Amino acid sequence: SDLAARAAFGNYGEALRLNPRLVAAWNNRGGCGLSLADLHADAPAERERYLRAAVEDFGQALAVHPGFADAHNNRGLALQGLGELDEAAGREPRPRYREAIAEFDAAIRLRPLGASGWNNRGVAAWTLGRAEEARGTDPGPFWARAEADYRKAAELHMDQARLHLGL
Repeated sequence: SDLAARAAFGNYGEALRLNPRLVAAWNNRGGCGLSLADLHADAPAERERYLRAAVEDFGQALAVHPGFADAHNNRGLALQGLGELDEAAGREPRPRYREAIAEFDAAIRLRPLGASGWNNRGVAAWTLGRAEEARGTDPGPFWARAEADYRKAAELHMDQARLHLGL
């Protein structure tokens, strides 16, 4: 709920006031920002405020621990959300989508067997392809990358499911 996410956001802020090097607190507060942005999907200004805060928090997590794959992945999600807001408002979304892809690239480099980085990069590549197509540019390379990323994510997800089930 909105109240729970706001309370958690505040609690992580208090923890960070006491110790600004708590990488998990930065990442988790950024996650609260993503949740609050989703809860305010019908209010673009609020959504943008929470997404910007999430980008900042994930950036702080990465300043403390640059090799934290989850923070790269989550920062990519926040940047992609900002790109979607830019697109809906008639602003140029492609730079944000490219930034998101760069974050997903970093997450994949750090954790190549994690399906979420591949899937999220696929979504961002597909979305960037759609934005390119709207501007008269060939979306094919972006859509091919998205398809390859989706396939890799599905393959990894199946492998993870087999491991979990002991198959």
